[in-house]
Amino acid sequence: MKNKIIFIIIVLLVCAGFGFYFYKNLFLKTQESISGGQSNSSSSQTAGNTVNIGGVTVQGEGDMSGVKIEPIAVANNKLAVNIPLPDLNRAIKITANMDENAKKIASAKIQDLSSQLKKDSDNLENWLVLGIYRKIIGDYEGAKEVWEYASAIRPQNSVSFNNLGELYAYYLKDNAKAEKNYTKAIENDPSAIYIYRNFFDFYRFVAKDPVKARALLEKGIAANPSTSSDLKSLLQNVQPATSDLPR
Repeated sequence: MKNKIIFIIIVLLVCAGFGFYFYKNLFLKTQESISGGQSNSSSSQTAGNTVNIGGVTVQGEGDMSGVKIEPIAVANNKLAVNIPLPDLNRAIKITANMDENAKKIASAKIQDLSSQLKKDSDNLENWLVLGIYRKIIGDYEGAKEVWEYASAIRPQNSVSFNNLGELYAYYLKDNAKAEKNYTKAIENDPSAIYIYRNFFDFYRFVAKDPVKARALLEKGIAANPSTSSDLKSLLQNVQPATSDLPR
């Protein structure tokens, strides 16, 4: 019994010794690292196996000379894009059939929106409206440039993609790009019934593809069972696919 007690005392002393060692070598050194001398250099090596990086002392085992801290990019409201900013000094050439008063209003709006966007190029609403006025005056290339940029800085919005779908379908005559943009618009907002209608009109009257038109309506109805009465009405006027017809 006596030997057992002595053994327990020895174990406790050993544990206490280890505890003091860890306190002295880890805790105290960590405290010193936090409150230690600050350095103005971005990265300077200190004595022993520590390194000072931007005023923070980092300690470890072995050679610390290669230790460095990599900066981490912090996301903000703006999204880095790989397309150039649209020309906000683009000439205002009105080719659409408009009366003089309408021309003056459109020109003034374009100038005002362009001026605002020069100060804040991250304003999605202003880009969307600028594209509308560019389209109204018949500047389809200008509208395309603006809405493509809006889609790049806000890839999750649906409005600019829907606008591009219509622009490519009816004005720039590029069905492939029209379909691509309408598809993206619905992907971004599957609850937007008006986009299904626009996309349906494209398939039925431009692409002349009743199979895709019907499939699109069915997709919209399935995604919006309680708000798709318009789509259900349209579906009644579209012939089913050949494979669905009774034999």
